[in-house]
Formats: sequence, structure tokens, C-alpha cells
Amino acid sequence: MNSLACTTVDREPVVVCAKDDRTLRVWDLVTGAERAALRGHTAAVNAVVCATVDHRAVVISTSIDQTVRLWDLEDLEHSESLPGHTHSITALACTSNEQHSVAVTTSLDHTARVWDLATGSELAVLLGHTGAVNCVDCIVINKRTFAVTAGVDRIVRVWDLLDGKIHMELLGHRELINAVASHNVQGRPIAVTSSYDQTVRVWDLDSGVERTSLQGHERLVTAVSFTSIDGEPVVVTASLDETIRVWDPMTGRQRAVLRGHVGAANVLTCTTFCGIPVAVTSGLDKTVRVWDLNLLIERAALNNRFGTVDALACVTIASEPAVVFASENGTIQAWEWLTDKLEVITDWHEPNAVLGIGGSEIVLGLGNDVILLGHQSRLD
Repeated sequence: MNSLACTTVDREPVVVCAKDDRTLRVWDLVTGAERAALRGHTAAVNAVVCATVDHRAVVISTSIDQTVRLWDLEDLEHSESLPGHTHSITALACTSNEQHSVAVTTSLDHTARVWDLATGSELAVLLGHTGAVNCVDCIVINKRTFAVTAGVDRIVRVWDLLDGKIHMELLGHRELINAVASHNVQGRPIAVTSSYDQTVRVWDLDSGVERTSLQGHERLVTAVSFTSIDGEPVVVTASLDETIRVWDPMTGRQRAVLRGHVGAANVLTCTTFCGIPVAVTSGLDKTVRVWDLNLLIERAALNNRFGTVDALACVTIASEPAVVFASENGTIQAWEWLTDKLEVITDWHEPNAVLGIGGSEIVLGLGNDVILLGHQSRLD
């Protein structure tokens, strides 16, 4: 399982899941029924984002087949393929500018591209990186929308999405950059990046200077996210050192170290429920953990019997906060963590081959495909 995202269709929560078999599947989180199987990609799908375009629920997906696809969740027969990249797509973010709802994609082809989600047209090719681009986030600066991209060339680039031009370049990392998050903090646009050089840097996107660094993790930071505690923005990080940490992005002060994982933590998302900010994490210890960021304590933990978690998202199901997550074997589960209710949405693991022999015929079943092999005698 590569990615998943949650949204609502007809006022019901759904999850859209992407997998290596080139399909996206849409599941109803209330009934557990599969609503659709979306086919069109010709290689593994590696990112999925849900958005609203012209008041309609849509899904944007990217793949190593080098294409972006746009799917209408209210008209499941309709999809658009957006070609342009010349190598595998690595990351995806959605936003809006003064004129368009847009997606920004990054790729191994050293480019980022901007797509109009209403028309499916390519608005801009962002040229400047000299290596694979592997992360992107979007932010508003002085009422204009910008994309922040980074990757193998170790440079953080900020792009104006109205004209597609480089706004600034931020230098400081010594190894490839693996994650980026951005947010307006106390009226100033801020980006946070993590790198294989084992540093986490905070950048002021007004001045273009490094504001501070977040020092405390003992190994590589795998994920970064912004949220707020008591109205004050904070940065949350996950790391191979098994900890989750909370930071003040303006001063670099470490506010908390959250311990509980007994393996590398590599999946992170933040949300708010009833005014309480929470972080949800998973890692190589095959657990999912919910952290109360007001009290800075672990609120709930779940041992996942299906293995490590590849992706997760937060959603509300029948007024209950839930975490929907995909396991390494393809199983999708929904966990209502306040009541500890766990539902298996689908046990979507790879099917085994089935072989049948009868008379002069061999029947071979591989997933949804059936092959009939016949033997024809030959007289010499």
C-alpha cells in the first residue's frame, strides 16, 4: 500500500487507497462497502490527495508511470490523465491561487509542475533543480501562493505559482532533503525541512534566511508537520530515534519529547478534535499511537496485527474521531481511538496463484486473471 486519503462523498466518509497493482479503490467508512475501483494508471500509484474543485469531490493521484490523474468521485466514470513528467512522480500537494485550484507535483525528472485542476491543463514547469525533487508543500505569502520544493540537490526552492518563477533559493543542507512543511507563524511565512545530514532547519520565507535549527533528535527525522497548541503554531517531528518531538519554530526550543515507539517512527499526521490538537504516528514497531499535544501525553495505542503501517489519515466516523490506516499487506482498518473500536475495512492482500489440472487442460488463476492452457496431441 502506497498512499491513502479521506474525504466525504454524499455526506459519507470515504477512504481512497492506492496500491502497487495500479488501482485506486474507494471504500465507504460507514458500511465498509467498496464504492469504486479506479483504473487508468499503468504502474504503481504512489500518492493520493483529496480536494474539492468547483464544489465537487475529486481525487488527484500520481504514479511511477509519469502521469497525474484527476478523478471525479461523484462521477466515477470520469477521469483525466495529465501527462508531462518524463520520469516517476515523487510528491504531490494541492492548493489554490487567485485564479485556479492547482496541484503541484515533483519528479525524478528534476522538475516540479503546476496543474489546473478545473481544466486539467499544465500551468507551469518549475525548472531549477539539478537532481530529483522529492518533497513539496504550499504556502501563502503576502496574498500570493507559493510552492516550496526540495530534493537531492540539497537546495530549498520557493516558487511563485502565478508566474512559475523562482522566488528564492535557501542553502544550508549538506545532504538530500527528505521532508518539508510550511506555515504562517505570527504573521511570518516559515518552512521547516529535514535532511539526510540529520539536521532540521527553519527558514524565514520573507527574508530568505535560516531562522534556527531544531536540535535534539539523535537520528534522521522522517516526517515534519505543523499544528497549533493554545493558538500557537508548533512543529511536530518523527524520527528514526523512536521519538516524537514538539518544537517552537520561532525559537527552536524543544517543548516535549514523546516516547512510546520501540522502533523508528516514520508516519506522522496532525489533526484537531474538539479543540484538542493531536498527533498520530506509526513506525517499525507495528503500532499506531495518538498523542494529546495539550497534555503532551500518549492518549491511545494500537498494536497492528497486520504489520507495519504504510500510510494513515484522520477522519470522523459517526461523530467519533478515527484513524484510517493501511498496513504493509494491503489491509485497511479504521480505529476509533476514543472507544478503541477497530474495524477491518478490507483485507486487500495479494492473491495467491491457483492451479487446476483436468484432462488435457490446465487452468491457472492469478488474481483476477484466468489462463486456460490446452494440450494438443501431434502425430508425426
